[in-house]
Amino acid sequence: MKKMVIIGMIILLLVAARMNDHIYGLWVFYGLGRDITVNMKDDLEKAEAVAYWVFDNIKGCERYEDFTIIDDNFMNVYRRRMGSCDQSAWVYVVMANLLGLDSRVLFLINDKGISPHTVAITKVKGDTYVVDTTIHYMFSLSDKEAFKEYQDLFKEYYDRWFKNKKDDSCVPDISWFEKGVYSDSLKEKIVKRLLRKN
Repeated sequence: MKKMVIIGMIILLLVAARMNDHIYGLWVFYGLGRDITVNMKDDLEKAEAVAYWVFDNIKGCERYEDFTIIDDNFMNVYRRRMGSCDQSAWVYVVMANLLGLDSRVLFLINDKGISPHTVAITKVKGDTYVVDTTIHYMFSLSDKEAFKEYQDLFKEYYDRWFKNKKDDSCVPDISWFEKGVYSDSLKEKIVKRLLRKN
């Protein structure tokens, strides 16, 4: 019995140490979010402020040849100051949700049924805004001109960082968003529960 209690305590300490990063991260991100949106009452202004903070502070991993993916909890991504598209989108989503915004990670799905890219989605005043933390662009999904500009920027980005892979089908189409799958990971559920979101 004593041995089981000791093993249980060790497991509990390991889980607590792992969760500590998330709990500490929530506290840090809440403080950062409040600092960058101080005196802002409009949700769209807050969403934009968080987007620009992520654009300035989290760099895409494609810019680093020796990048290896490690634990992708949002606090580690913040510490490294770089991450893949889904990792930087997750950083945005955590901070946006801490500020009371309705934001989720969206895995875009192309015509082949593959998810080549991930963005953050934020709903403000009945409109859906896309925050692409990789190419540093935020726009309303209903704005056709902004979507065309987004596609042009994405093509520029792709041509710059993936020169060896010439593929025009890599540029997101509106259908990618329609077929997209929202993240439903355990970590997102935990953060939503901690933030009392449904």
